Amino acid sequence: MGSLRPAVDGGAPTDAQVLTDVPLPADAQLPTDGWLQKDAQVPPDLAPPLGCAALQPLADGVLTARHTVHALFAPDRSSLVLRVKGEGPPDSGVQDDLLLVRLPSGDVSAIVSSITSAEWLQPGATLLAKVARDGGSDLVVVNSDGSGMRTLMQSVCSHVAAPDGSRVYAIHDCDSNNTGTMAVVEVASGASTNLADTATFGTPMPTLAAAVSPNGRWVAFVTRIPDAGWSDSVVVVAGADGSVQTLASQPGGRDPAFVSDDLLLFAAGDLLQIGDIRGHVPGTGDTSYLVAANRDPGLFGFQVSPDQTWVLGATEVTGQPDELYAIRVDGSGERLLASNLYDYLMDPLAKRVFAFNAGGHVIYNYDDTGHSFGVASVALDGSAPTVWSTGASFLETPRLDQVVLVEPVFARSGTSRLRLVDLASGTEVFGYDSNGAIGAVGFPPDDSGLVIIEYRSQSPDQLRFVSANHSEVLGEWLTSQLLPIPYSSYYGTLPYIYPIDPTGCFTVLDTDLAPGPGTRLAILPQ
Repeated sequence: MGSLRPAVDGGAPTDAQVLTDVPLPADAQLPTDGWLQKDAQVPPDLAPPLGCAALQPLADGVLTARHTVHALFAPDRSSLVLRVKGEGPPDSGVQDDLLLVRLPSGDVSAIVSSITSAEWLQPGATLLAKVARDGGSDLVVVNSDGSGMRTLMQSVCSHVAAPDGSRVYAIHDCDSNNTGTMAVVEVASGASTNLADTATFGTPMPTLAAAVSPNGRWVAFVTRIPDAGWSDSVVVVAGADGSVQTLASQPGGRDPAFVSDDLLLFAAGDLLQIGDIRGHVPGTGDTSYLVAANRDPGLFGFQVSPDQTWVLGATEVTGQPDELYAIRVDGSGERLLASNLYDYLMDPLAKRVFAFNAGGHVIYNYDDTGHSFGVASVALDGSAPTVWSTGASFLETPRLDQVVLVEPVFARSGTSRLRLVDLASGTEVFGYDSNGAIGAVGFPPDDSGLVIIEYRSQSPDQLRFVSANHSEVLGEWLTSQLLPIPYSSYYGTLPYIYPIDPTGCFTVLDTDLAPGPGTRLAILPQ
């Protein structure tokens, strides 16, 4: 089980550089599928200008009667940007609006209307929004105070921004097959350059449409051969300088993801079958190399080790639990870690059934012949696994050193137990018994506890703070627009992270109950 097996062909070019000193991004746990916040962390030299106590008066009422679907927090606790439901009859097609809430005054003002998405472009200062106009969407940049709005590009279908906010890669003027032109836009000047005539986003199954390298120099996306099926899609790598390389030798290319500025991984093969994992070094031509044959990275992106030398891949075994492998990103070999991997392709918990933790171990959902399910971890040497929980789903913490486990309590229908476990020591940090299904977890940056959603049968759902010595209801609702999370009361699910102010002071909730209806601010226990 611990043997190293080389890949089929020669691996990465000898001059390929794989960075080993960059930690896995904190948001690598989950897909950026429109519900996750993209809030920046607080710079270490930026002290919050006001204490949490100054916000308490706002928590006693409502910030706005509008219903919030997404929240963006300023890194200095000076403001809050809310994406709220548009005002109009249900199912009328009215788009959302952006509101600015100034703190600690609570003054609310409109920023921009008729938006379909919004994110920070530069933390706490500049917003990037997609605005619905004339049957399409324009990409606009606007200061968080509502000033200086300008259009970067018209008729945009999909986009991804460089990490430093200096440029945006956008697919525009799409046809009915979700295929359009890929362009790069320099934010400061507004100058745009078309990189490729055909770029595709959206497929019959959830896949990644495009990826941008950490330094923002490269973008990788998918295109299709005209009049061909999805298995004939190919990955294209383009540079901000206008250079374009089509990796045409690998049909079925999809799900591009940058391990570093110098290495791109992507899946290749028939979309509905297990294919290969391949690698490409940007700037070295149109070639790629085999990382592993007949291995799938799982849904919603690659899982790469903290030192960026391993990637996880699985294979489906008909009628049996699947197999999980740790694979060298340079294609030099792989190790079988587990032969009892939970069915990651078919189950609704598949958003994360395997992941790395901070110690380089791999945590995964196991399935023992359909009779016993749970969470286990295994070292990269393939040694015997450690079982952490039975009948559970899991979510790793942002620092990857702990894991949240949610276990159904079968003796009491609809109840569950949450456990926070330290992976290095194997000890339970704390546990919490819930009389409902836990549908999301939020992580305050000071590790003071957890914020969870409890879905309770025949009673209001609750937003609750839990820690080793404290439990407190932050708010409740019968219906809520913020994080409308699907869940399974049988297994318990953790598909989303609940949004929390990056300074650890407060969060927001949307509710139809008193003192609502509307959007409330909730102070976290200090």
